[in-house]
Amino acid sequence: MNIAVLRYNINMDFFTRIEQGRWTAYRLSKESGIPLTTVNDLLTRKTDPFKMSLETAHRLADALKISLDELFHEIDEADLNSSYDLLRSDICHELKAKGDLDFLQEILSSNEIRKLYQRRLYYHCYYLLGMVDYLCRINALPQSADYNDIRSKKLRNPVYPSSVLLLKKLDDQTLLQKAEAEAIPEFARFNIYEGDVHNVV
Repeated sequence: MNIAVLRYNINMDFFTRIEQGRWTAYRLSKESGIPLTTVNDLLTRKTDPFKMSLETAHRLADALKISLDELFHEIDEADLNSSYDLLRSDICHELKAKGDLDFLQEILSSNEIRKLYQRRLYYHCYYLLGMVDYLCRINALPQSADYNDIRSKKLRNPVYPSSVLLLKKLDDQTLLQKAEAEAIPEFARFNIYEGDVHNVV
């Protein structure tokens, strides 16, 4: 399956961390050993953070005194809500084209979920695993035990479809709570509020 990997910019948590720590690009470069031009490119978003080498990511995380997982969670969660509908649409259209069982077979045989997790594309991974677990449940199939370690994780911040975000902006907490209550449990486990995967436009 060729799921489009959406690219995200580093979110405000990353910049807040740098500002609160009184970091400058120069200091971050000196303390991490990363060339100043590379640091500047990351901070100005000229360079896609997912294209930085693992060594650069390690050095950056060490200098900021955070784990590599924390660094990539901050990167991966950036702008998720605005990209949610695109990823959701791609996966749901693939599901519609193939049908539940063929979709499940392809995802599970390709090990796509594990690959996404290893690439630290957590949102993509959690969405796809939520989809797989949901389809297994409604088709009375057992869940794959291969992903039990991933099932214990979740996104720090909730992710909603744009229609639900609109309700949130309108300060209609009742409708927001209803959307959360009606979310598919296999997605909600990961802090992703998905309501319908078979009728996405």
